[in-house]
Amino acid sequence: MSPTRRLTAILFADIEGYTAIMHGDEMLANTIAAKFRKHLEEQVALHHGHVQEWHGDGALCLFDSAVAAVQAAIAVQKEMRKEPVVPLRIGIHAGDVVLQEDKIYGDVVNIASRIESFAQAGGVFISEKIYDEIRNQHDIRAVSLGLYRLKNITEPMQIFAISGEGLLVPARKKMMGKGSRVKGQKLTLLWVIAFVLIIIATLVYYGYLNRDNAEADSIAVLPFVDMSATRDQEYFGDGLSEELLNRLSKVEGLKVIARISSFSFKGSNESIPAIGAKLGVTHILQGSVRKSGDKIRITAQLTQTKDGTQIWSETYDRMLDDIFKIQDDIALTVVNRLKSTLVKPNQLKGAETNAQAYNLLLQGDYFAAKGTSENLKKAREFYEQALVLDSTDARTWSSLSLTLLRLTDDEFDKESGVNKARQFAEKAIALNPDLANGYLARGRIRQTYDWDWQGAYADYEKAFSISPDDVAVLHRKASLKKTLGEFTESVKLYQQAIELDPVNTRLRNSYGLTLINANRLHEAKQQLKKTIELDPEFGASRSLLSGIYLLEGNPDSSRIQWELEPEPAWRLAAQTLYQQTVGQKNVADSMLNELIKQYGEVCSFQIAESYSQRNNADQAFYWLEQAYLKHDAGLSELKGNPFLRKLESDPRYAVFLQKMGLPNTNN
Repeated sequence: MSPTRRLTAILFADIEGYTAIMHGDEMLANTIAAKFRKHLEEQVALHHGHVQEWHGDGALCLFDSAVAAVQAAIAVQKEMRKEPVVPLRIGIHAGDVVLQEDKIYGDVVNIASRIESFAQAGGVFISEKIYDEIRNQHDIRAVSLGLYRLKNITEPMQIFAISGEGLLVPARKKMMGKGSRVKGQKLTLLWVIAFVLIIIATLVYYGYLNRDNAEADSIAVLPFVDMSATRDQEYFGDGLSEELLNRLSKVEGLKVIARISSFSFKGSNESIPAIGAKLGVTHILQGSVRKSGDKIRITAQLTQTKDGTQIWSETYDRMLDDIFKIQDDIALTVVNRLKSTLVKPNQLKGAETNAQAYNLLLQGDYFAAKGTSENLKKAREFYEQALVLDSTDARTWSSLSLTLLRLTDDEFDKESGVNKARQFAEKAIALNPDLANGYLARGRIRQTYDWDWQGAYADYEKAFSISPDDVAVLHRKASLKKTLGEFTESVKLYQQAIELDPVNTRLRNSYGLTLINANRLHEAKQQLKKTIELDPEFGASRSLLSGIYLLEGNPDSSRIQWELEPEPAWRLAAQTLYQQTVGQKNVADSMLNELIKQYGEVCSFQIAESYSQRNNADQAFYWLEQAYLKHDAGLSELKGNPFLRKLESDPRYAVFLQKMGLPNTNN
């Protein structure tokens, strides 16, 4: 039979330590070998492959699809974890092979064998070529383990481990096989960190960031555009931009616009002067990232917003084994050496982490910023993978904690989710007491779930002392002040946050709500209208605006707003208040019953507002108690709430405030 060529995915699998098992317990060895053979043959066939060769305790399998090969490997390992456990290791690669009768030849066979030699029991290791094929499969995740020079293979290759429940992802230092890991990765990353520092140093040196220059006291960093041919470097461009943003925020006296506002212009065709006007900055820093093979080009440009004049530009070309291997702690260490020039005394220190873990952290940040439940789940997966590689990175623990808090209602029993988030926040604080996000996460838990106002305040104060220009810290601190009825201080904090993050709709909506409770209705209308202008589909803003118009005696304008409210629960609550206020009792009764029927579990506080407006104090307090039992987040809006004002003279109101641990005064 003449030889034939074909493109195929090759799976090598063998039982780790089989000879030793045979010497120690021959019956057990035969049992696990039979189990291995049975399940491998079943799963390979189910995934449209075939076993090409058996050799003792191992096998070589062929697949027409890289995805199918990985799916088969995962299924086999799942069976191997059941008793009796089979210590199986698997390696997969793909490429051109030569088949002749029952023999198979080609470098791809050797490479698959070498990759399998690095694998450990319970793991599925793959080449970069396989990774490229499965990277867009939402149900398959992989973690980079670094570059390896495989025995008798000229070019170094990147090895990945499939991650997921029950699959082993080993620490790099524990990996041994037929070859060696490529050393010196940290050194190849220093140019990326140097790039960050060169930009900052250049801007300072030429006076672009000098406070004495009245035209250069504010800046926004736009997302660096991914110009790679495969367009798969977006998260790296975003991460690089955020790294620059964080470093620039350490320059004393410089106003640096926060991420949400800066990144809202991603992909925008607006001119630099127009973006500058919306963000209120004098300068814009932007750039691009382009990767081709092991070549990387990063271009950065600094532009004046008043006339769009480009005042500085530089292009950096380098050769890298893997651009994603960046370590946050190196950047922080290098920047710290410039403290006297650039960085405030309360410089945030980054814990050491490895390059692959940092790469996963960047991907987690990328998906967390998108905010939807599905993307938050992806972010959680990336953070968890990063922690498998480096469990000592405080930033990842705090990011995972904050992500779990945002997912709690969708993903977990609330108590379980909060307990996990609390554990992760405590871990972050223990690992790095100088990281603001650890205190931010724990403070949010104490404020939102524990109603431990004093503990939350202590955490926010600590976070604020570390990072006074962090918008998330300012937002949470302002929110707590509002809950305590300290409206003057809350307003000041919101104003400070909005100056740094002017197009953050969630921030503006919260500010508008605070102004309502502070009885500053005209200002509240301005903020809510601005929120709607920025995002007409933002939930709650129109309902809040509808309520203001009711308080001002303008029911026609109120109706226009609640009819346009995009969120059904908020719309129904606003409609109920409207019908009650305009005297449509029967319609109001029907609306209130519908609100209770559909949203009684999550809108107890809004139901209490409706009963208060009806002068039914008994039912209002009943629903406040329901809100208390259900830990309704609306209770954070209790102080100064205009729709509950009728209850304030009732003795039960003071008792309820005391139960909540809230003061009985506003300021």
